[in-house]
Amino acid sequence: MTPLSKRIWFLISIVSVAIVINLLFFGNPLHDDKRREAPLFAAQFGTRHIDLNDEVGKKIILVNFWATWCAPCREEVRLLNQLIQQVASDKFMIVAIMEDNQALDDQARQEELTRFTEIVPVDYPVYSDEGGRIAALYGTNKLPESYLIDADGDIIEKQVGPYSPQQMDALAQQIKAEINRL
Repeated sequence: MTPLSKRIWFLISIVSVAIVINLLFFGNPLHDDKRREAPLFAAQFGTRHIDLNDEVGKKIILVNFWATWCAPCREEVRLLNQLIQQVASDKFMIVAIMEDNQALDDQARQEELTRFTEIVPVDYPVYSDEGGRIAALYGTNKLPESYLIDADGDIIEKQVGPYSPQQMDALAQQIKAEINRL
């Protein structure tokens, strides 16, 4: 190796270490899922309809992507039911987006949901994601996956995978704090 190539490799090493340290301490500014503007959408399922444009600014919203066939989702539904009781505020809502078989029509998905709720009650509204359109807006690729949206319409928390009971308690406290800012 020539002295010049040694210097180049030394400089590349220094710059690489600086980038890694920057990413560790300051996050990746090019891919920061922690706080970004939430994609707003309208959805329906049967007779239920929601438009997030009508809710942002009035409520703290937890958008939860799930499916009836997803075992971790089943456990999380129970925790989300408890979360509603724990927060106990009309300024908070869960918007559950059902990612079940996209090939099924609305009636077949409704029947799947009915069978599911006979085993595990769902105490919040569920909406269907026709063709995975809403999941694509959020970049969702695993289930369950949740996004907490503040009154400004920003995603302030992203959870990939199911919440644990401890995480759900912390989430309840965070939601209550956000409600107090409304």
